[in-house]
Amino acid sequence: MIRIGLGEGVRVLRDDELTGLERDLVQFVDDRDQVMIGGKTGDPAADDPSTGGTWGAERQVRAELLAELLTGTRPVKRAWSILLSGVRITGTLDLAAATITRQLHLVECHVDEPIMLSDARAQSVTLALCHLNGLVAQRARFDGSLNLRQVRTDGATIDLLGARIDGQLLLSGARLRNPRGTVLRANGVTATQGIFCNTDVLDGDEPRQFTAEGVVDVSTVTCGWDLDFSGSRLSAPRDYALMAENASLKGNLRLNNAEFDGGISLLDTKIDGSLLIPGTRITYFGWWALYAPRLVVGQDVTSRGGTLVVKGGTDLTDARVDGTMDLNGARLNRRDGLALTARNLLVGRSLFCANGFHSTGTVDLTGTRVGGSVDVGGARFTNPGGTALNANRLTVPGELHCDKSWFRGQVLMRNTQTATVDFSGARLLNPGGSALSADTLRVERCLFGKDRFTVRGEVVLTGSTIQEIQLSGARLSNPEGTALMARGMRVDHDFKADDVILRGAVKLRDSQLGVLDLTGAELAGSPAALSLDRARIGRLTLRPKRAPDGWVDLTGAGVDVLDDEPRSWPRRQVLDGFTYRGLGNNRVPVAERLGWLERGDPGFTPGTYDQLATCYRESGRLEDARRVAYAKQRRRRRELHWPGKVWNALLQVTVGYGYRPWLAGVWLGALLAVGAVVFGLAYPGGFVAKGADVPRFNAFAYALDVVLPVDLGQQTGWFPQGVAVTTSWVLLVGGWILAAALIAGVTNALKRD
Repeated sequence: MIRIGLGEGVRVLRDDELTGLERDLVQFVDDRDQVMIGGKTGDPAADDPSTGGTWGAERQVRAELLAELLTGTRPVKRAWSILLSGVRITGTLDLAAATITRQLHLVECHVDEPIMLSDARAQSVTLALCHLNGLVAQRARFDGSLNLRQVRTDGATIDLLGARIDGQLLLSGARLRNPRGTVLRANGVTATQGIFCNTDVLDGDEPRQFTAEGVVDVSTVTCGWDLDFSGSRLSAPRDYALMAENASLKGNLRLNNAEFDGGISLLDTKIDGSLLIPGTRITYFGWWALYAPRLVVGQDVTSRGGTLVVKGGTDLTDARVDGTMDLNGARLNRRDGLALTARNLLVGRSLFCANGFHSTGTVDLTGTRVGGSVDVGGARFTNPGGTALNANRLTVPGELHCDKSWFRGQVLMRNTQTATVDFSGARLLNPGGSALSADTLRVERCLFGKDRFTVRGEVVLTGSTIQEIQLSGARLSNPEGTALMARGMRVDHDFKADDVILRGAVKLRDSQLGVLDLTGAELAGSPAALSLDRARIGRLTLRPKRAPDGWVDLTGAGVDVLDDEPRSWPRRQVLDGFTYRGLGNNRVPVAERLGWLERGDPGFTPGTYDQLATCYRESGRLEDARRVAYAKQRRRRRELHWPGKVWNALLQVTVGYGYRPWLAGVWLGALLAVGAVVFGLAYPGGFVAKGADVPRFNAFAYALDVVLPVDLGQQTGWFPQGVAVTTSWVLLVGGWILAAALIAGVTNALKRD
């Protein structure tokens, strides 16, 4: 190989060594400002540059001569631009480290050997529609554009490592082939007016797609305008088809309708404009199909206008998008793991994964922060038996829309913070497992789950703080376990669960609720359908469609107002320590309400009767309060041993446990009547005067003197005989028993009141 024009003593081709075409070229260079030499025949097949290796001498120009003309080694009088069309360049065009004083334009030419431009300084260079066997322009400096439109290579590399182009790098419509290596190496390239590897349309021609078989590497490029791969097709099935790591783009990265059989790496890339991916298709199962950790996008990431398809997973860990991220309608697929990981992603405005968005594999948004809203409405997240959506620690100051979405697999929202969560019409399907795990969820306004919101699996809201919950008409099913676990949850306003169907236990232990409305609900759980132990509720409306299938646990719960009805009372319930200040349904007779207490478990709990009596008393229903207290004492008898049972029965019969003291008067009258009759019949034979000066005998007065602790002179003046003695003892004992019962009963009643 002879280097031409790059040093002293280099031989210049003599005129008699030139071919006819070469002599024409030399002559035109001397005579004209712009030289255009063509060797085309007009036959498209014969003029195809890919067959240029067979072109004869009449269409050949030696690289040595071209180098002489471009570098000034051969003196040139006029021309500042050389254009060759349909010509075969033979030999090696070696311009390494040269200063090229004229513009070079090769169009539809065939170049036998690689073009060497490393460290060269050139003006605008055009190699459009040419067939190249390589281009090496490492660290070259181009004062204008480098035009490689529709260029073709086969088994060769275009190497522009570190080149600087003060214009555009044009590869539109190029067809580059080097399946076993890199077809385009543009690491560190600076292109002040953009890099274009997109579909090309020349006047009157069909669109020509940019295609590359082999790796396209544009890592660390600095691009003044767009980096454009619109409509392109890149193939490197076992590698990353496009390497664009640490790139700096002042404009947009355009991947519209591009197809990649191989991955894309945007690691640490900074895009001042937008990342445009409508219609983009990426397939790569070696690592991540779209690998973009720490990607920075100054404006939007959008697939609007086409369907983004990524097969093999997308990694946006620690990425930042200052505008909107719009993945509506996208299809993300990675069956064995993460379809999308965007941990700690920052989105300045809103995030959209709705309107036909479909993921197969996990979508991981752990720690993501979004400045506006997140919309996954109508999307499908599929990962059966695993996690479909991981939104732990997601921060959304706006609304989180999951309405009409389908989730096959677990949804995680632990420590998530948002203004509103809307699951209306959504379906969460993870049978036998956790369908929604949202421990310590923070919702400033409302969590919606209306319009037949359906869950198969457990919903966990333990420790969550939510302003309002609307689950009207929802369907939550986990028959073998817990349908809703919300221990320690706080709902400041309404928890509307009217007409909800709950197949599985509902556990709201230690929760604080403004209103819990279960009107028309269907509750079924084993062993407990509803657990509200130690909960604090402003108003509890417990009017389910039918009696719960399972018991209701209200142990230690506190309610301001209890609103229920007998037809839907549970067959078994725990009321120990349950307190309520008022009853919302005052039409329930006290007898039925006492039957409600009888359903309590375990056994006799005196406090439940006291609570009901207190509630009646504070609402002014004093007689109902007494009836409850009376029923409590009667129910207590079952728990006593036989002496207690006797005493309890005596108190009931004699004074009605102190709540019916008039019974003592009845018994007193009965004793007096019996005494008066017996004593009247026994006198005079049954009585002996104790002296001469005694009051006249009176049977009723004598009975009164015996029964009551009074002295009417009858008992001290007359001594009984026979049956009168026995009767006196009976009346005396009866009086004492009656007095003791009256004192005990009234004391007990006063104590309760």
